[in-house]
Amino acid sequence: MNAGMELVSFRLEPDADIRRDLERLVKRDNMAAAVVLGAVGSLSNVCLRFAGQNRHTTLKGSHEILTLSGTLGEGGVHLHMSVADEAGECKGGHVVYGCRVNTTLELVLGLLPDVSFLREMDEKTGYKELKVTQIDSAAETSQENSQETSQENSSAEPSEDSSEDSSEGSSEELPDDQQNASTH
Repeated sequence: MNAGMELVSFRLEPDADIRRDLERLVKRDNMAAAVVLGAVGSLSNVCLRFAGQNRHTTLKGSHEILTLSGTLGEGGVHLHMSVADEAGECKGGHVVYGCRVNTTLELVLGLLPDVSFLREMDEKTGYKELKVTQIDSAAETSQENSQETSQENSSAEPSEDSSEDSSEGSSEELPDDQQNASTH
């Protein structure tokens, strides 16, 4: 049963790394499947991998984002972007780490209910490709309710040896030539 798409809008501030911040958002908010619906903003540094290339290209200077599209989910993010420089020259490609927001990046994402975006290696392409998996929302709602009840019970009686899991800031940066090997 499809309950309809939920919209999420937010702003990335100056110096934010587009790919890294979206990956963190997906993880933090447990986004199973989302798509970029709209993006408006500017970049001070652009890092794109052009079609058929194994390495990224860095474009210095101010650039306006013309388009940003992609899928986000449990299996990772796959983003493509086109930008224009001060002279209006356009370039586009696969978004890699290092695309830094200049003044702002306003984003609208659509969260897709009842599906999960995963990535599986495709022997034909040599890349991890999108796999859309149906989610049983009735079972998931039951599981969420069970987890909430469990958390309420455990928070009523704190354990002496409870420790906080601090995974914030522990993301691992891959070498430039490997950081986007999972998607094309």
